[in-house]
Amino acid sequence: MAAIGALTVLLASLNFVNLTTARATRRAIEVGIRKASGATRTNLIIQFIGESVVYVTLSMVLALALVEVLLPRFNAYLGRTILFDYWRSPDLAAAIAAGVVMVGALAGAYPAFVLSAFPPAWVLKSRSGGPQGPEVCGKPWSSYSSPF
Repeated sequence: MAAIGALTVLLASLNFVNLTTARATRRAIEVGIRKASGATRTNLIIQFIGESVVYVTLSMVLALALVEVLLPRFNAYLGRTILFDYWRSPDLAAAIAAGVVMVGALAGAYPAFVLSAFPPAWVLKSRSGGPQGPEVCGKPWSSYSSPF
């Protein structure tokens, strides 16, 4: 079961990277303006990874809320008691927090490096705001999750 859960998190992270990178064309103008205003590549990378960690944190809060609501019904359906006492177990709470930061940082790293690499003059001169399609995210990203 743990392997299935880890595979699910991996596929969700890859899909998140794909979607974030594909949306780079919308954010490319923002990156160009910020770079022209004096932002460094490091500032942009920290911002984009931070945004990714926030998204993952909000997703985890929603997932924990769903567990709280649905676990009693699931226990009744199974006729067993499954406990998920993350608020009473500091080790489990720490593992959840570490997982959120790790998944957020890893899933946000590739889009952060791609977005922050856009040259400001090129982005601000182009009509679309940056590269599009396979030039941004590559076709292999979408083929990873297809078999699953």
